[in-house]
Amino acid sequence: MPCYNNESHAYDVKLLRDEKTWHKLDVEKFAEALQNYDKDYTLPVCIGIDEYGEAHFKDLASAPHLLIGGTTGSGKSVFVRTLLRSLFDLCKGQDKMEVAILDPKKVDYRIFETKKTSTKSEFGTITMKCINSCLRAWKSRNAATR
Repeated sequence: MPCYNNESHAYDVKLLRDEKTWHKLDVEKFAEALQNYDKDYTLPVCIGIDEYGEAHFKDLASAPHLLIGGTTGSGKSVFVRTLLRSLFDLCKGQDKMEVAILDPKKVDYRIFETKKTSTKSEFGTITMKCINSCLRAWKSRNAATR
């Protein structure tokens, strides 16, 4: 049950099971889960495994906005890397997405170095393209609601 944390002004979700009892999806099992993916999602993402060791997938296209939060060391970067790896592996050769990765520490997303833009100016151009796309969508939506 979520409980309000007055110190951080957020809700904490406490997991009732001891972490030692969790099934963890290691690199090999994750790769196997991606190979065994059999759904027809637009943007498939492996969200983890259940208590029986079964991998579960969701369609990121059904959730156009995503907020990932947590304390230091709680797995935010691990989750984002898992999400990106799912998308890159399961959407190969398809023109379904455009991804921009900024890794200021040059540590968390090194596994995607071959997919990353290499210069700051190139990243700036992509960022401006994304911002302009959002602005056009907002203007279009606002015009449609008038």
